[in-house]
Amino acid sequence: SDAGRGLTIILKGNDMKLGKITFSSPIVAISVALVCGSLLGATTVRQVSTVEDLLDALADPTYDTIELADGEYQLAAQLTLDRAVTLKGNGYENCLLIQTNKGCRVVSMTHADARLEGVSAKGGSLYANTHGAGLNMTHGTVVRCRITGNKQLSNGVFGSGVYATGGLLLQCVIDSNGYYNTGGYTCEAAACFWLARRQLTAA
Repeated sequence: SDAGRGLTIILKGNDMKLGKITFSSPIVAISVALVCGSLLGATTVRQVSTVEDLLDALADPTYDTIELADGEYQLAAQLTLDRAVTLKGNGYENCLLIQTNKGCRVVSMTHADARLEGVSAKGGSLYANTHGAGLNMTHGTVVRCRITGNKQLSNGVFGSGVYATGGLLLQCVIDSNGYYNTGGYTCEAAACFWLARRQLTAA
């Protein structure tokens, strides 16, 4: 059945049983709403094109895959992937997550089954004692993404681009993330990301 389409089950005979429910009527008609195919265990996908729809989809556990239309998504708070969900764009050149709120990172990932794919994360910035302005991850998988144009706003920030204590980064580009010093903002490869162990694979 297609996602969201109603399904009617007809039970005939005495004491018919559906799961833990027993029906004693000779004929019982039951209408079942297949909400996005979840009753069949299928992947439930939502396609979004606005920040508002993106936030709604992330907050709704019904959806385990969120597909982003091409474009820029201007964020006012960090995106948090704290459940089993895939956030997928059509290539980091085409889909940009841009943080507009000073002192806020772009993406946080804390679930082992969270996945970020095919997007750019840029514009994040953090003050002291917070890490990973572009991406902070303890779990999850990041695939074919670009983390760029993020920076720390004071000393004491590690990984202005990426700060990862767990998870896996595959075929990602991490570049042009700046760190703060008395002479202003600069970017060096060592300042762009911080990994607790080897988690980064070549593009």
